[in-house]
Amino acid sequence: MDVIVVVLISLILLAAAWIWAGQKLQHAYTLEGLETPISLLLKKGLGGAFIVITEEKTNLWIQLRKYFNANEEAAIEIAFPNAPWSFFYFEKLRQYLLDKNIFFEIHKEGQKEKMEFLYIDCKSDVEKAKQLVSEIFVHIFEITGEANFNVKGSAVTAFAFDIDRSEHQPKTINDTLKAFFKKK
Repeated sequence: MDVIVVVLISLILLAAAWIWAGQKLQHAYTLEGLETPISLLLKKGLGGAFIVITEEKTNLWIQLRKYFNANEEAAIEIAFPNAPWSFFYFEKLRQYLLDKNIFFEIHKEGQKEKMEFLYIDCKSDVEKAKQLVSEIFVHIFEITGEANFNVKGSAVTAFAFDIDRSEHQPKTINDTLKAFFKKK
């Protein structure tokens, strides 16, 4: 019974932290201004922290995540899902990256239903990350003219990653929660 109470309290605290961090970090930017939140993610975010950049009118979004490489250096990767809403964009992005000779990897993630994710490793290059995000919005999502972007961030995953920065960092919230509770 005590374990269930502790788990429930922990989940409530994690959800509250996620909501609080998301509200605190939400801010509107132009494409040119996206360097600021990406830089903050790299410099201030804990391992596993992420930001989601969403175009206001279309609600199309891109996710960036902070991780630590084998040398314990902070880095950023762009993660793009091959979901029903993004299938067309996924294929278009994959072809665009191939045409531009930009290295990427595709991995299947998930517990029950495996979903493909396309990952672009930007290492610690904030300018490269910003440039790729801009290119995805302009060339893949075809966002033109004056556009505003909301940036939401969450450090909920940071609890587990701050403890263990191994190469086996969980990539989903389920994996994060499992890793967090396994450490206790």
